This record gives sequence, structure tokens and C-alpha cells, in this order.
Amino acid sequence: PLIAAEKAGVARRGVPIVSGVPAGTGAGRAIAATAKAKGAPVLFAGRDFRIRTGEPTLGPDGPVTPATAVAPDGTRIALRPAVLGRALARDVALAAVTLSLPRVRRKLPVAPAAMATGAAAMSMPGRLQVLPGRPLVLVDGAHHPDAARVLAETIQACLPSRRVVAILGGGIDKGLPAIAAALERLDRPVRFIFTRPATHPRAADPEALAAGRRNARWTPDLRAAMATARKLAARDDLIVVSGSLYLAGEALAHEAVTPTP
Repeated sequence: PLIAAEKAGVARRGVPIVSGVPAGTGAGRAIAATAKAKGAPVLFAGRDFRIRTGEPTLGPDGPVTPATAVAPDGTRIALRPAVLGRALARDVALAAVTLSLPRVRRKLPVAPAAMATGAAAMSMPGRLQVLPGRPLVLVDGAHHPDAARVLAETIQACLPSRRVVAILGGGIDKGLPAIAAALERLDRPVRFIFTRPATHPRAADPEALAAGRRNARWTPDLRAAMATARKLAARDDLIVVSGSLYLAGEALAHEAVTPTP
């Protein structure tokens, strides 16, 4: 609720807030209270508009997670965002609802068909991004427990039966142990490689993070971590790189130079 209230603090009088958080939750009530103080109307998912997401798929052409948004005026927008997982598809549908509001359409007219075209061609680097090859590499900038939960849920739903080698690295003030704990709750073996993002100003010590874990080791940098992961992972396994946006960016740059065979 506190974070939701802080985010809602950007509200301006008379400008609607479109909230994917339902009205009856603690976060929803915090948003409503802040918006009222600011004089901003709020549109809540489930009350003022509806969003539904379908089953994610990962095919030869990449990921697709279908979603349908029904705007406050009843406009139905069918989308097939090129994203992996319901959480990201829901965010895309929320953006479509926002674009459908009359106040927005007057300044930025976007037809539902154009929204669908954009969603199908979209790219979100470093956010549940699957890099093709064997083994698959999943890069995600998750750096707090809630994002780690989404990461774990996506792996569970979209990439079943694949054993996981997780490369984690991030800041000393971030929830790396909580991210590891979320991945450990998967229904399959997970091995960890803790490392240090090269450009992070306050990176956590990977040796300390790995200490005491039977299923973990550490490396000084991402290049060594990727080399170790490829030795540990079978062709049908999954390598996950997560823990910070710094590490996600390094992973994308590394894989662009040395792509998975």
C-alpha cells in the first residue's frame, strides 16, 4: 500500500488514473485515497474495465500471450502481445485501456487494430526475454521479491520440466536471497551461480551469497558465470539470468556477441 500510494502521488487534478490493482485491495484503497486527495478520478480493473489473459505459448517465432481488454466505454480490444507470461500481457492490456480513454484519444488517437499490431511486434529487452538456442536463456531484470515471484510463476507455467541453472547478481540493498528462494520453490532442481554485475555501483559479494548453499557456486563476473552455466546445463535445460537490470543488460550484450549454439 505504501508503494502504491507513492506511485499515485504523481496524479493531477482531473486527470484519471488507470489502475490494474483492484479497488478492494490494500494497494487499491491506498491509490483511491491518494487520488481523492489530489482530485483525480480512478478507474479500477474489475470495476470500471476488464482484462483477461490467455495461456502463454513459446513457439518458433517467439512468445505470445493473448489478452483481451474491455474499456470503460465497452470497446473490446483483442491483443496478442509478443511477451512471455500473463503479468506482462496484463500490463499491455492496461496500456490499451488507457489509450482507449476519450481524454487520451483526443490527443493520441490509436485504433484498436493499431494497438493489436503494436502489441504483436513489441519487444521488452531484459524482461522475461527468451534468447533462442539450446539451452534456452531467459533474461529478466527482476530485482525484488514481487518481480521474482512473477519470474518463478512464468517459468513454472511456460517452461515446464526444464531444470534450471540460475545466474543471480545485483545490489547489496536488493532481495537476492528472496529471488533465490522464489526460484527454489519451482517443482524441479535449481542450481545457482552468484556473480557480480560489472557496472553495478553497489554490487553484492557473490562469494558471500553462495556461502552455505549446497546447490550454489560463485564466479567473479558474468562471462565466467555463463561459461559455468553452459557446462552445468543440458541442451533441454534452462539458464536464467536475473537479479538486476545491470546483469540483464550485460547478459544481452554477452549473448549478442557469443550467441547460444
